Amino acid sequence: MNKITDEMLNDYIDNQLDASAINELKHSLNEDEESLKKLQALKTVDETLHDIEVYAAPNNFTERVMEKLLKQVKSIDPKKNYFFAGIISVFGLIITAVLIAVWNAAAKQDPSSGSVKTFETAKNFMNEYATSLGNFLHNNQLIFAGGFLTVMLFLSVVLLLDSHKSFKNKLKSITH
Repeated sequence: MNKITDEMLNDYIDNQLDASAINELKHSLNEDEESLKKLQALKTVDETLHDIEVYAAPNNFTERVMEKLLKQVKSIDPKKNYFFAGIISVFGLIITAVLIAVWNAAAKQDPSSGSVKTFETAKNFMNEYATSLGNFLHNNQLIFAGGFLTVMLFLSVVLLLDSHKSFKNKLKSITH
């Protein structure tokens, strides 16, 4: 017989071996004292496990545990991150302020008319102030402000993606 394994010994204890395998194992055990000691230890463990009293779980045990788990999961309040909304609000305010300034400047161009001809006035305004607008756009302070706002927008996108990744990981940890 080949080397005696724990699986073979457990099969012997559980009476899962045929007669020829039992005879071969007994013969091998007579020659291998270490395996005989292992068999005796496994028999002791098996007898001890059979002697342990088994208690039935209370009624609705699984349902009560699941209810408690679900209550605990529902009680977790997600953190709200207002950084991205704040950045978008600032950009919205800046764009609105620029549009109001252009509208007011266009309205001041033709104060005699009761109503402002929007497209005509805006076209005239842009033609008149195209050079000053070009000078304004080449201003170093404007370039710095635009770069700063671009960096802020980039940071907000990075933080938004990180927040989304964190949310997904928390969701996975809760569901698994």
